[in-house]
Amino acid sequence: MFNNKNKSATPPYKLGFSHLINPSRSNSKSQVEAHPSPTLPVQGERTITAKYSCGFTLAEVLITLVIIGVIAALTVPSMLNKYQEKETVAKLKKCYSILSSAIKLAENSNGPIDGWEGWEESSGENALKILNILAPHLNIMKNCGTGTGCWYSGMYKHLRGTDWSNYDEDTSRARAYLADGISIQVHVLNSPNCTGHYGESKLLSNICGSINVDINGPKKPNQAGKDYFSFYISKYGLVPWGTQGITSYSLDKYCKNKQSTGWTCAAWVLSKGNMDYLYHDVSW
Repeated sequence: MFNNKNKSATPPYKLGFSHLINPSRSNSKSQVEAHPSPTLPVQGERTITAKYSCGFTLAEVLITLVIIGVIAALTVPSMLNKYQEKETVAKLKKCYSILSSAIKLAENSNGPIDGWEGWEESSGENALKILNILAPHLNIMKNCGTGTGCWYSGMYKHLRGTDWSNYDEDTSRARAYLADGISIQVHVLNSPNCTGHYGESKLLSNICGSINVDINGPKKPNQAGKDYFSFYISKYGLVPWGTQGITSYSLDKYCKNKQSTGWTCAAWVLSKGNMDYLYHDVSW
């Protein structure tokens, strides 16, 4: 009933899948690769995925740190200097305001400034008289008179860095220390009735004496043009040294640049709001 040849023949359903069941029977290896057998997920089986991490080598980190250090070394000092300059400008303006106000209030209490007792002759005793007239209108923490203790006790320096003077031992001046950290000293000139002539303007032709200030008291740098500044006391108000038109203690002679003495930098700082003389020549 059946043909024997049909019995020995390969069943038709195996012909189409024989290369999948037994890859060795395939005529071409590429057929196996082109038709991979499907992979069924197994319950609980974990898929392991290779992870690649990105990072920096030690050399790269060190190079970066060196670059950051160089940039910091170049920029931080400049930023710090600019901050200190702004602080100096603000303190000197405050000091100028305090002293100007004290002079006006003292005139209200004691009459015109050129009539105050003490301008007759340059001496420590007369300087103390003027300081005591101003004292009620200043927030004084300590009044040292002509003695020590209200001023930096060491040697002050010029702006250019050379030694200058120890004012704490100068008995021709009267000193006080204010509550806000400012040291002041009064010096009387030989100009009775405020007739000192230091320029052609109204302010500069009626000078009585001078006031020197250290805007941060005994703290460093204790250097002219940086924390030490000077003013003339005029019959018509307070005049910063270095003011335009002044015939003594001019800006060009004493505060032109950082190689100057620094005695006359107050006018520049108050007028311009900077300390450019530390970097280049300045002039009115």
